[in-house]
Amino acid sequence: MSSLALDLGSAPTRPGDRRRAAVVAGLLAAGSLAVVPAIERPLGPSYPIFAIVIALSIAAVAITAVLLWAQARVTQSVPLSVLACGYALTAVVMVPYLLCYRGLWPQLIVWLSADQQTAGWLWVEWHVTFVGAIGTYFAVRGSRLEATVSDRAAFVRVQRRLAWAGVALVALTVPPVIWIDGLPELAINGVSTLLLNLVDAALCVGAAAAIAVAFASNRFRTVLDLWLAIACLSILSDVLLQRFSHQFAAGWYASRLTILLAASAVLFVLLFQTAAIYERLAETAERLRNESLTDVLTGLANRRSFEDRFAQVLRECARDRRPVALLAIDVDNFKAYNDTFGHQAGDECLRAVAAALTRSVGRARDHVARTGGEEMAVIMPEADMRGAAIVAERMRAAVQSVALPAGNGAAHRVVTISVGVVAADDPASASVEALVRAADEALYRAKGEGRNRVVEAAGSASA
Repeated sequence: MSSLALDLGSAPTRPGDRRRAAVVAGLLAAGSLAVVPAIERPLGPSYPIFAIVIALSIAAVAITAVLLWAQARVTQSVPLSVLACGYALTAVVMVPYLLCYRGLWPQLIVWLSADQQTAGWLWVEWHVTFVGAIGTYFAVRGSRLEATVSDRAAFVRVQRRLAWAGVALVALTVPPVIWIDGLPELAINGVSTLLLNLVDAALCVGAAAAIAVAFASNRFRTVLDLWLAIACLSILSDVLLQRFSHQFAAGWYASRLTILLAASAVLFVLLFQTAAIYERLAETAERLRNESLTDVLTGLANRRSFEDRFAQVLRECARDRRPVALLAIDVDNFKAYNDTFGHQAGDECLRAVAAALTRSVGRARDHVARTGGEEMAVIMPEADMRGAAIVAERMRAAVQSVALPAGNGAAHRVVTISVGVVAADDPASASVEALVRAADEALYRAKGEGRNRVVEAAGSASA
């Protein structure tokens, strides 16, 4: 499935969609033509194969109806609602067709008092319903009916009316076909009557017309149009194969397979679409999560990410009895820089400082974050005071080497940072709040002692 649009009726086709549809259509045509030389060759009766194929077709049509209906509810699409109802009606009519098929369950047919022609007429009915649903979909889509649905409440009313209309249609057509005796004969001793020939011709014309409409309306530019055309092509093949063969002949078995293809064509596309949507939702959720934990200006982790990460690191280090260190960093005289060069330049300054800090981190597991306006922090798992102080000095030197001119009244000629360092050799006896407070106190001392320096927290080993 190449398109991730939620409405399959408006999802544009891509070259891959057209290639797949062309392959399926080619295989269908080639398979149907390959059967022609042996179309009347008897293969012996196999009611279980027939029952399995029709049951799978019913399931495919029913699932397609549910997915189309759900998609219509989300997109408020009247055409999709019509198509979903048509698929649902087809599935409902196929059930008694399977139950009443001659020779499959003779006792059930007797119990239902079904006519000998019942299965044949139910075959006609579900084919007409299926092709008619597709044709009605195209007709509704080409009308202005959808424009009359102004809000969700109105759309729900339309769907409710469609559902009740479907129930009424089934009630008016299926029971009479099952219980009325003396239905017009469709075949006599395996030979089609003129009536069946006319029905077959009408179905072929209807399926071909639906394909033509799908092509003429938008040249198969939507995914749904493309695969509805494949479904109609499968019905066309089904009718022709059955028309020129007999029960349990090679053509008859081939027509069962085309029924399954017609029933499942749109379903496979819907399933691929659903999988693609879930994949995109997972990617979007991950992106939003990352954005929620990232500072937009500097690209560093934000304060929320810092707090979550520090608590996690402290728990892990306490469990494994490993040291942990924290650096509290502040850009010196940043207000003077903003006042001198403006806020846009101030943003560029913070980006430059963040980049220098990131370059100075020697380990992938060290976590650099922006915790406030010009305040930053570095979480260093498995680092003692000596190692953390070395990294802090490297960061201070890296920022100074960027040589950004300082603002008016700054203590130094270039932009610098002050760093407070705290380390806990026994994290189990420390807390996030205590370590942050100790690092901040060391940072304040660094700023009070003239800035552009690293100061270690007193007694940090047991902070």
